[in-house]
Amino acid sequence: MVIRLYLMSLFGTVLLSQAGEPAFDEYQVKAAFLYNFAKFVEWPPGTFANSSDPIGICIVGQNPFGSTLEDMVKGKKIEALKSADILTVGETEDFTVAGGIIGFRLEGTRVHIQVALDTAEHTKLRISSRLLGLAEIVTKQQ
Repeated sequence: MVIRLYLMSLFGTVLLSQAGEPAFDEYQVKAAFLYNFAKFVEWPPGTFANSSDPIGICIVGQNPFGSTLEDMVKGKKIEALKSADILTVGETEDFTVAGGIIGFRLEGTRVHIQVALDTAEHTKLRISSRLLGLAEIVTKQQ
């Protein structure tokens, strides 16, 4: 899988050792995930006027990425976007249970992703099985 190979190579560059201890930059890993999420989502028709329309990445609250996210996506294009709705991604506890689509969960120095398929389907976003293979699928607690 392309995303797994990309993330493995990213982890190889992020987890460099310095004085015998691994350096871990959680937000470099999360930025890589964010950039790649758009490649693995099928957007509903009419979201974009054409394939060259930009995707906006909006951060609510304080920007924990610094320039990492901007540097990672600068000048990059993602082709074959079908259209757009809003793909919500968050890192707060129970983000997906509360109505978000993709949530980050940190376990030690590993970043895990959770996907709320019911929420994605409600917004007419289709998540690729390649992305779902990396994720924990969560459902809302009724």
